[in-house]
Amino acid sequence: MKAGRGTHPYRLVNPLRGVVRIRLPDGTTVRLQVKEPVGTLVRKASTPDQMTGTTKDPSKSDRNYVVAAKMIDLLGHAGTALVVAATRPTAQRIARALAGLRPENPASAPLTDFVRTQPGETHPLVGVLRHEIGFHPQGCRWKSWKPSRTRCGRTPCPS
Repeated sequence: MKAGRGTHPYRLVNPLRGVVRIRLPDGTTVRLQVKEPVGTLVRKASTPDQMTGTTKDPSKSDRNYVVAAKMIDLLGHAGTALVVAATRPTAQRIARALAGLRPENPASAPLTDFVRTQPGETHPLVGVLRHEIGFHPQGCRWKSWKPSRTRCGRTPCPS
């Protein structure tokens, strides 16, 4: 597709497909390959057949969190989903997008009500729990992690 004048007048459109790997409780891994596209990657190019040196056109490509939500939704028949991502904002974006693909489930009302009474109605978890979706950041980043003082007042606390 020709986009216009400039150093990158062409847009190369690539349908995105993916592979979902699920680790089962017994340690085995199941692999699900997606045949239908779950999103689109559009790359800026100088020529219509350029294969290297292209850059992503974020204004025309599907956002990564939307593609991730579509991939996770493929497993919707399996029930609830816990989204674990590297950062809290990323986990929240994926969870919100996934919740938008799924209907609310009345069976999740007791858990949703419990969470509503704890952090409050405005907590982002309340909105996605209605759709049987939870989220959690993967963990702290080691560069920003600082040990906290322990009960004994020393860092780290001796055993």
